[in-house]
Amino acid sequence: MEVMMMRARKWATVCAGFVTFAASILAGTTAKASVSPGGGADKAGGTAGSVHNQGRVNLYTPASNQIVGLSTSFVVPPMPSKVGTTFLWPGLEPVDNGVNFEPIGKGVLQPVLTWGPSCAPAAGKPAEAYSSWWISGQYVNTLGSQPGDQGCFSGAAMLVKPGDKLEVDLKLESASGQWVQTIGDKGKRVSFSFDLQGQAQDRVMFYIENYDGAPYAGPLSFSHTTVTFAKADSSTCLSWAAVPGVRSAKHGRKCVINTATVAL
Repeated sequence: MEVMMMRARKWATVCAGFVTFAASILAGTTAKASVSPGGGADKAGGTAGSVHNQGRVNLYTPASNQIVGLSTSFVVPPMPSKVGTTFLWPGLEPVDNGVNFEPIGKGVLQPVLTWGPSCAPAAGKPAEAYSSWWISGQYVNTLGSQPGDQGCFSGAAMLVKPGDKLEVDLKLESASGQWVQTIGDKGKRVSFSFDLQGQAQDRVMFYIENYDGAPYAGPLSFSHTTVTFAKADSSTCLSWAAVPGVRSAKHGRKCVINTATVAL
């Protein structure tokens, strides 16, 4: 969730990603879980997993603006081998110089499709980790120390099948100030709300995140994505069209991305 898995701290189980990377926009990496690709962010080391593979697309918004909504869809892939943990997700994350970055710090809002063990405390997730894909709205913050915001949080899990088309939506509710994640699969639906106390989100993320030898390599395509900005920003949206893995971005307060594809 992202990246946002609980790789950085001394967690006994794996959580979907907490990304601290500012480097390549589309790449795959391999590293030991106790060593952060984010340049020392994982100072405490940890036991989250021995191998960390990622396919990723990162899209950034200037700190003078912020993202207030993200909607997209993707299809549940076939069941992988019963090895490690795979997290597949879109998400939002703050940038260090964004509005109200502190005191919460860097955490990730992410609806995470999961195969294998996970730290998410999601009610209804499979008792046997490899019996089904499942998804829930999540917030993961492994680097902060703000009470109530540091840790792995989630809504209820929804079991899904290969071939299911998942519709996900993340939206900042102006009245409550809460971020609401909603996930739909045909007639089924789960949701999760979390209050980030006015912290701006300025990074859109599309990720494949593998731990402990999980073999899933993609490709995974996120389709019909709409990113809503607080203020119109055509230059940012147009710049995204040149990002590897991203197809067709239109400018305006709502940036439409036909596809964003990630693979290892």
